[in-house]
Amino acid sequence: VLDRACRLSPRDPDLLCRMGLTLLAMDEVGGAAGCFQEAIAFQADHQVAGYNYAFCYQRLGRVDDAIALYRGFLQVHPDHALAANNLAWLLATGPGHDPEEAIHLARRALQAYPEEPAILMTVAAAAAAGGDFDQAVKQVDRAIPHAKGRLLNCLKKHRTRYVNHQILVGPDA
Repeated sequence: VLDRACRLSPRDPDLLCRMGLTLLAMDEVGGAAGCFQEAIAFQADHQVAGYNYAFCYQRLGRVDDAIALYRGFLQVHPDHALAANNLAWLLATGPGHDPEEAIHLARRALQAYPEEPAILMTVAAAAAAGGDFDQAVKQVDRAIPHAKGRLLNCLKKHRTRYVNHQILVGPDA
C-alpha cells in the first residue's frame, strides 16, 4: 500500500519516511536508506528522515558516513538526544576514537533521558574511551537496574571489560 502511495505522491517526504520505516522494520536497511535520502531531497530538515538516514548508515556499518550524517543532522536538530547518543557511541567505539566529543554528546543525551540504560551505556563507553574506567563502571551500574534482555547482557559484558580497563571497539562492541 505504501509503495503504491509513494508512486502516486513521489514527492511526499512523509510517505517516503513511512516507507523507509516499514523497510527498516523488515531489516531492508539499504532500501530504507534510499527512502530517507529521497525524503531529505524534498525536505532537507525533515527530522524523521534525517535521523533515520544516519541510523541506516550506522546499521550498514558505514561508520564514517554515519558520523558525518549525524553531525549534519545535529546542526539542524541540536536537541535530538538519540542522534547525539548514537554519534557519541560511534565516536567512543569507532576507529579514530574521539572520547572528548563522545563524552560531551553522551552527557547531552543523558540530560534528556537521565535513566535511559542505552544512553548510560554510551556515557560509560565514552568514559572508558577517555580512560576513566571507574566512571564507566559507575555508569553501567546505574544502567543495569533499568535494563532488560539483550541490553542487560551487553551491560554486564561491558562492565567486565571496564573493570579490566578495556575499551569497547567496533560497531558490535
